[in-house]
Amino acid sequence: MEQSFGIIPLRKWDKGWKALLIQHKAGHWAFPKGRREKGESPQETATRELNEEVGLHVCSFFPGVSFHENYEYEKGGKRVRKKVEYFPALVEGKVKLQVKEVVAAKWVSLRGAVNMCTFAEAKTLCEKLVIWFSRSEGK
Repeated sequence: MEQSFGIIPLRKWDKGWKALLIQHKAGHWAFPKGRREKGESPQETATRELNEEVGLHVCSFFPGVSFHENYEYEKGGKRVRKKVEYFPALVEGKVKLQVKEVVAAKWVSLRGAVNMCTFAEAKTLCEKLVIWFSRSEGK
């Protein structure tokens, strides 16, 4: 099983919270993520991938909160199972795309992220994010 880690990049705007989605070269929209390098913790991996893919930096994580995605895809004629753990985090900096992997990035409302994500697993993750945020906002 493959495992990756990512950040759900968040910023508070005048009209509420927004998340950054990226469009991969393959065309799909999702959150930044990648594979762990030797010696990294899951959050270190996610933070490095965020910086590499979109040039942003983590200001702070939401303690004890993460969201998971499990899916399968085809690689070299074989089915590969993948598990991804995402950490929601406040981020700062200017978006700078890693052009080898990412073709676009867009800040969207949390509900907008549900509609914009390409795959069903990512949409479900965004729905869970909206529910979590609605329960935790202001606490």
